[in-house]
Amino acid sequence: MRNFKAVFIKQTVYNTKVPSLIIMAGIFMAFIIVINILFDADDDCGYCTPAVIAVEEVKCDDCLANETHDPSMAGMFTVMFVGMFLVSHAAGNVRDDKTTKNLRFMTMAGVRPPQYVLGTILSLTIFAVPIAILYATVGGYFGMNMFWFVSVAIPSSIISILLGLAMGLAKNPVFIMPVSLLLGFGPMLSTFNDQVGVFLRWTYTQQVRIAVGNLRADIIEYGGNFNAGMSENFMVIGVNAAVVILILIFVTRKGHLD
Repeated sequence: MRNFKAVFIKQTVYNTKVPSLIIMAGIFMAFIIVINILFDADDDCGYCTPAVIAVEEVKCDDCLANETHDPSMAGMFTVMFVGMFLVSHAAGNVRDDKTTKNLRFMTMAGVRPPQYVLGTILSLTIFAVPIAILYATVGGYFGMNMFWFVSVAIPSSIISILLGLAMGLAKNPVFIMPVSLLLGFGPMLSTFNDQVGVFLRWTYTQQVRIAVGNLRADIIEYGGNFNAGMSENFMVIGVNAAVVILILIFVTRKGHLD
């Protein structure tokens, strides 16, 4: 418990003194606000329903469960933040600990891999949670829609942190950049190319994109009464979490940090 607390404090202090996480979140937030000002949401008729089929559409309570919709700018930047920046940032924390020999000192002090991993996850999660809530607020997700927005964003953030730790602890961290770019920008590209969406459908960041997009459509079409089914979103996110945990266990299978 003492080792876990020491890792948590150390990583929290590091992320406060080197606030790249906060700065990037702020930059994304600024982009969201500027784009929302320049492009009024009322001009977006992506979900406008022609009058001739309005009656039929009202009867389709399961439409959102069977379709995917483009997320708001807040939703898209949330996906980019979770998939691209959190992965690379978590990996960067580990690489910094390796470069400064802090990781070896912690190992000599008796810190075990689970203590290091849990301390780092918690230290980054306390930043990720308020950021997700802010993005949801700026994006107009309130009430139960905010709850479901955060319910997919936070677990996905933790998966990204775990994945970043796994790649940072690996002997060869060459895959950090391509993986983070794929997870962060891939869902955005799927908006313009259906084949990309099919390829990425079983990744957790694509499921975040689908979930927040359906929540946005729920707000526009149903007034936020939450008709969007999310069972597949949570199932895929859960499978991704299990796979990433197995990868992290494999990376730390020697039982020490190096």
